[in-house]
Amino acid sequence: MSGDKRGCGCGDDTGKIGFGCTGCLGDIEEIGEDEITENIYLDCIPWDQSEKSLPAGIKTLIPRFSAINLVRVWEVLDVDTDDGFRLVKPRDLQPDDILIGAQMSEPAFKKICEGYGNDALLFRRADTGKLLTRASWVGNYGMDPLELQALKEGRQRGESK
Repeated sequence: MSGDKRGCGCGDDTGKIGFGCTGCLGDIEEIGEDEITENIYLDCIPWDQSEKSLPAGIKTLIPRFSAINLVRVWEVLDVDTDDGFRLVKPRDLQPDDILIGAQMSEPAFKKICEGYGNDALLFRRADTGKLLTRASWVGNYGMDPLELQALKEGRQRGESK
């Protein structure tokens, strides 16, 4: 991580990374606990609205793991269908498809938890940086952080517009 603050919206000039600020996250691949406590200002922008229910990231014990590895089928916007979307297997996704949801492989998730434990995948809260399990996140926010993270990763990888 470079910690380059040029163009940062928070105006901090300490050289620390302002989490969520403009221009600060380009080099961050994975954020560990030490970065949260020592380098990152989570209050750089207010996290007091619905964005609190969106994961800021994922911490995993599995090398090269990505949430999109657990996508069974993508839900793709399709206004020509009665439901407004269609289901697409990851290998059949087209460049023009717009991702609006994902159905995760629950058997694969269960197998990961059996092998690595319930803390194998932890999701970071945007407002505090606290790590939560998938079940805790769903209990607090009523949304699946694994699906939300997969959507974010799918869009970032250019698998969707």
